Amino acid sequence: MPARLAAALRDRERFVLSDEERSQLRVGAVLALLVPQGDDFALVFTRRTEHVATHKGQIALPGGRWEPRDRTLWDTALRETCEEIGVHPASVDCIGALDDVATNSRFALTPFVGVALERPRYSLQESEVAEVFEAPLADLLNPANQTIARREQDGLVMVSPAFLFGSHVIWGVTGRIVAGFLEIVRRLRWD
Repeated sequence: MPARLAAALRDRERFVLSDEERSQLRVGAVLALLVPQGDDFALVFTRRTEHVATHKGQIALPGGRWEPRDRTLWDTALRETCEEIGVHPASVDCIGALDDVATNSRFALTPFVGVALERPRYSLQESEVAEVFEAPLADLLNPANQTIARREQDGLVMVSPAFLFGSHVIWGVTGRIVAGFLEIVRRLRWD
């Protein structure tokens, strides 16, 4: 699947935030990390601690803010993944990028898809990450595990795709990124 997924990501028109939009936001990147699981793959998620400044206790993809030492946003995604869950950058192969996303917390995120070249040994940055878990693609693709999340903030109702995995609810910007990724995977599996 990684080769077909790389081709599908490369051959599609990707939504990219404009330079003007990016200039008004903090720039960052996240990694949708695929790990082999039997004959299929799973996506790696983190649960944020209750001690972080924003999104306390929420489910996220590893990633964060671009820093001047990062040559590219792919470097940002790899560095942050290493810092947060201990996955070494050399052990991840880049498959491609998903659509850019602007978040309510004023980030311009570029989500990347990568595949682990070896079974990860996780080491959590305990100040930021309370838990790491792997959700099989088959579970995420199962309609029984998909719903819509609604949340009110400042008088506005926000709606996003949501995915249920065990006791976890994957929603918000992470849910939107996962929904876009799974749409590509769905097309590959049924083409």
